[in-house]
Amino acid sequence: MGRPRNILSANDARRFSVWAAIIKNLIADRRVQAAKVASAASISPSSLSAFLRGEGGITLPQLERALEFLGHELDAVSVEAEAPFIRKRYRPVATCCNEGIS
Repeated sequence: MGRPRNILSANDARRFSVWAAIIKNLIADRRVQAAKVASAASISPSSLSAFLRGEGGITLPQLERALEFLGHELDAVSVEAEAPFIRKRYRPVATCCNEGIS
């Protein structure tokens, strides 16, 4: 039998705390209420609050939805990186730079 669901491993807690800090900063930068982020990401407000305090976790789909609501997306980085990086969501723009390529 595994550990109880409400107790995070040290590794999980560290990983979640980095993402919680990113989400907190984005909420502050955008001046949006955490409750609106929770609603948009289908997270209960109490679960998001616990996550932001470092006392709980959220699922990957919930994290993706929260980031999307805040105008960002997840990005893959090397496991050697100190912290995950996020970048603004962008849409490719069609240009004529590929004309003449066979």
